[in-house]
Amino acid sequence: KARLSPEAFQWFDTERAGLQTQPEQGRWFKALGLAPRKLGKADLKPSEAELQAAQALRHGLDPTDWSVDQTARICFTLAFHQADDASFAHQVSLLVDTSEINELLAIFRGFALFPHPQALEPKAREAIRSTMRPVYEAMAHRNPYPLEFFDEAAWNQMIVKAFFLDSSIWQIQGVDQRFNTDLSIMLIKLVQERWAAGRFIAPEIWRCAVPHATPEGVGVILQALQGTAGDVGEGLLGGHQGQVVVGLKAKQLHHLGHHLAVLAGEHHTGAEIVGRLEGLDHRRQLDGLGPRAKHDRDVVGAAHGAAHRAGPGREKGRPAGALILKMAAEGP
Repeated sequence: KARLSPEAFQWFDTERAGLQTQPEQGRWFKALGLAPRKLGKADLKPSEAELQAAQALRHGLDPTDWSVDQTARICFTLAFHQADDASFAHQVSLLVDTSEINELLAIFRGFALFPHPQALEPKAREAIRSTMRPVYEAMAHRNPYPLEFFDEAAWNQMIVKAFFLDSSIWQIQGVDQRFNTDLSIMLIKLVQERWAAGRFIAPEIWRCAVPHATPEGVGVILQALQGTAGDVGEGLLGGHQGQVVVGLKAKQLHHLGHHLAVLAGEHHTGAEIVGRLEGLDHRRQLDGLGPRAKHDRDVVGAAHGAAHRAGPGREKGRPAGALILKMAAEGP
């Protein structure tokens, strides 16, 4: 209410109440269509107290990325629901099929709030298969729906799709809870394909590739750390993303350390392996990486400008593999 003018709030409240008493499809569609014009498209920017209230309302609910009109559209859709959950799910599915992109963003972000959410799973899969990154991110980012309702196949598809869309995975809820061998295999194959094609490899890919790596996968990880698969600086960092997210946490670092130790017939901690890697491949180095970026605890570097200034894969005095593991060891 505080984000709207009195006139705008009056319109919103009238439409919401009208949909509750007369849940007509035409009225619902009209309210959805008029929301941006009547209420504006400003970012919601919820306060810390509002984020806590959202969590209390529904576990995992995170409206950080919502806008005012998207919030209103979700409210209108909830108001449209009556007693018949199956009918409501059918109506939402029809809406997904006919909506323009801005309506889709709101509807997908509201999936976790809607009644009978299991029935919406096929449409949720459509969202994470989308070639439009905003649509994909409306379902994948800061949304509890995938964690709770996707099976392993859909989950893995969502993670892999992020790298095809040049999206990120640190905003995916539960990303560190659903590591699995099939996902690791898929990501390792993607790394190999991109190496062969000389294409950019997002550093975040190792976050999900490392924990359940097969022996073949460990070999690929060793290649990356030792710089034996082309220019590791370019492969692991590249220069075209505005923000580079590595995202390996301490427990994942230890897991990788255990893999490497087994291969060597020894038992070293991740920190010890970092020390051993300090001397590897001084020719391939990264530029501009601080220990972490400011706006998220899982973000450990931001290097777009520096990478372009120094050329791909350059930072003074630190080999790529060692730098990656060091940043992971420092953690959030």
